[in-house]
Amino acid sequence: MKQENECLTCGKCCNYVTVALDEPSDYDDWNQLFWYLHHEKVFVYIDHDGDWFVEFKTKCEQTMSDGRCAVYSERPEVCRDHEADDCENNNCESPYLELFANVDELKEYMQKKEIDLEKLKEKSYAQAEQEKKNEETESEIDQEEKEFEVEPEEELDEEQGEEQDEYEDCEPTICIQGLREETSKV
Repeated sequence: MKQENECLTCGKCCNYVTVALDEPSDYDDWNQLFWYLHHEKVFVYIDHDGDWFVEFKTKCEQTMSDGRCAVYSERPEVCRDHEADDCENNNCESPYLELFANVDELKEYMQKKEIDLEKLKEKSYAQAEQEKKNEETESEIDQEEKEFEVEPEEELDEEQGEEQDEYEDCEPTICIQGLREETSKV
């Protein structure tokens, strides 16, 4: 039978921080993982659900020398949510399906999974070039549209504007007659 506060002195969960990652799918994603692994005390792993994480081996500043938490009654919610059943000491199964401690281990995994970094890099650069071309084309189209914009009707020359104002409120037949009279004068 487990004790209610059996994890008060273990402290294993107080010696690392994990952050969930999206599963790597392109060159930039893999390159980001390499960057993590070039740092001390940083690991990347895949859990048993297939989820990816970056893990930072760093001790919580609130862990006392005897392993207990100095702020236990006010500890963060993430600490409160950590169940004793999830603890590495109580669970016989390692939390890691795959653990990468350095770039070489990750490259070995990629080779095993037939993930070709060079092909991903070429694809990434090709996509970036295509996006650049698309942006340039869109910019050119926008520029052409600005050059060929039709002036709004309000910007008629003064003479046409005066004629419109003069006949604006008249009946259609009268307006036509008035226009005929003016054109016959010319």
